[in-house]
Amino acid sequence: MFSHIFACDFCRNFYLKTSHLRPLEIPLFRALRETLRSLSRRFVIEEYHGSKYQVRFLGSGFYSRRQVRCELADLFFVIYNPMNQSIRISFLQAKSERKIMKNQCISNQPFKANLEQWDLLAHRPIINGVGSFDPPPNLLSSAILPSIGTFGFFYRHRMSRNY
Repeated sequence: MFSHIFACDFCRNFYLKTSHLRPLEIPLFRALRETLRSLSRRFVIEEYHGSKYQVRFLGSGFYSRRQVRCELADLFFVIYNPMNQSIRISFLQAKSERKIMKNQCISNQPFKANLEQWDLLAHRPIINGVGSFDPPPNLLSSAILPSIGTFGFFYRHRMSRNY
């Protein structure tokens, strides 16, 4: 039952934080961060977004260049469960679609996004940090769960115009 209450609270709070925002990814993922922080102390969220590259990796060649440099993520989530003392982490790369979508599940209008960032989080290659950023090379590749990397979209539905 708690998850249902959390979901309802999340929707209400996120709506209040975003209903006045333009469809730009930075204010939207910051609203996401603040919504989660306001609902639970179990979330620790760091913002990684920046205009500089954070990691290098060998791209797939199909979705990205062979030698890629890009952000690791916009947000880094650490979720702690004190009941079983487990920790889960996830890196979120957020994008915002500026068009108002009829129904993205069946739409033929593609989202616009950087496929190199999608390649990084979907295929989880060995990575190397850039500059002072020094993550373990197997940070993504050795993850047990695919939720280590998430590529998400904010978009507005034409019926509600909400995110």
